[in-house]
Amino acid sequence: MSDESRMNAFQNPDKRFMLLRNEDNKLYHSVLSRY
Repeated sequence: MSDESRMNAFQNPDKRFMLLRNEDNKLYHSVLSRY
């Protein structure tokens, strides 16, 4: 993730939330794929 997109996410809480959701989903799927 580039600094620029980090700044954009920081300035735009909705986008930051979406990014967090994205990370959560990746984690969730990686956990699911282990079982």
